[in-house]
Amino acid sequence: MLESAASLPFTIAGATVRGKRLGTELGFPTANLDYPPGSVLPPNGVYVAQATVEGRRYAAILNQGRHPTAPEGRATIETHLLDYAGGDLYGRHLTLCYLHYLRPERRFASLEALKAQLCADEADALLWLGVHAPELADLASLNAAETARRKRCDDACPPAGPTAEG
Repeated sequence: MLESAASLPFTIAGATVRGKRLGTELGFPTANLDYPPGSVLPPNGVYVAQATVEGRRYAAILNQGRHPTAPEGRATIETHLLDYAGGDLYGRHLTLCYLHYLRPERRFASLEALKAQLCADEADALLWLGVHAPELADLASLNAAETARRKRCDDACPPAGPTAEG
């Protein structure tokens, strides 16, 4: 659990930069925030957040840390905007407000296991937003995000059942 929940909400801003594009490969594209090394940040982990780009607010999940499943490169703050479909954000100013700590970072056995956890994180974030930030979790955005999430999650983790081999 978050050691210093009193540190939330926490806000940081900067330009977006190109990352490894792993989030895009997994169906969860992220905006990577450029921030000065040595910045004072909340503990590493996964958070529910509000992202603001060019004056427009978005519900988001973000990961701050070393991304242990694919650890190349320096620590990052990478954010998946739940209801954004406007193309890449490279070079744009991004403001992130950390709202709620979801879980610590952890290493997954495979990229498929990571993708399944991202689906669960998104569902948990939407539930939290629906209760604690309904103004951010506007119904149309939630419906669009939920439809897209279900498709991604169904594609990633088809329901268990009998196989053709029996």
